[in-house]
Amino acid sequence: MNSEIEFLFEFVGNMKYWRIETWSLIVAAVALMQPWIVSWLKVGKVEIYETGLPEIGYSSYGATIGLYGTLRSHERDLFIRSADLEVTRLSDNSSRKFDWIAFRPLTTIVGRVLSELEVTLPSGFMLLTSQPHQYNIMFSDPVLREEIQTILRIVQDKWLATLKASSTISELVSKPQEPEKLRILLAQAAQPVFSAFARTPDYASAESALRSLAFWDQGTYKITLRVQIATPDRAYKKSWIIELSEADKEGLALNSSKILQELCTESLVPHYFAFPQYRPDNLATKLAMSRK
Repeated sequence: MNSEIEFLFEFVGNMKYWRIETWSLIVAAVALMQPWIVSWLKVGKVEIYETGLPEIGYSSYGATIGLYGTLRSHERDLFIRSADLEVTRLSDNSSRKFDWIAFRPLTTIVGRVLSELEVTLPSGFMLLTSQPHQYNIMFSDPVLREEIQTILRIVQDKWLATLKASSTISELVSKPQEPEKLRILLAQAAQPVFSAFARTPDYASAESALRSLAFWDQGTYKITLRVQIATPDRAYKKSWIIELSEADKEGLALNSSKILQELCTESLVPHYFAFPQYRPDNLATKLAMSRK
């Protein structure tokens, strides 16, 4: 420690012998480095702009929320590491965390959806100051999703056992057929089998369990989007208030039967989605107090 202090005093003492050229070089170097120093000192900021309406759903992925909008970076380019949601039901202050599970296309389909939409798995990305980033992200409750998948795995095993026990299905599989023709014949033969399977106690029990897991209820919810950046490690948040009606609650709960139907028939079954209006977050406290 003493040697370091002695070196510092010696260095400062020698500065009086520096030539004007040395000082000029230092000043020029500082001037050249200034933009990089200033840029390095800026921590940056992410602004979140919502677009359209939030999409509230209930499916085999559990309770889901689809959000659309734009992210904008200020002062420096930033790396978006992840994004998640905190959803609070204001009637009882119960909260659940939703993880991002898919990036969906930015285009919109007008009319009836006849096929599955292609999505990509979520991953980190750069947010440039020169180019705002449009997002269309699907979020899902991981705890609820795992509970639902456990129920669906049991139903799927029983459904496959039912299909194997069907003489009609066994006869079709035993005969040589063109793959596409066989697929059509199996789908047609499976319809009456499914109708009978849907009347079994096991099926009714699974549907009841899925309905009881439906998170969405009539009332007011606070949704907080948290965008996590890296270097520096910090998060930016924005909150909204949404209101679900009794019709929304019933429509989302009825998706329970559609989840099972989609699993067994391996076909797309239209689900119910709620599209509530965004409301400013400052209404949350007033709404909560009005219910006391």
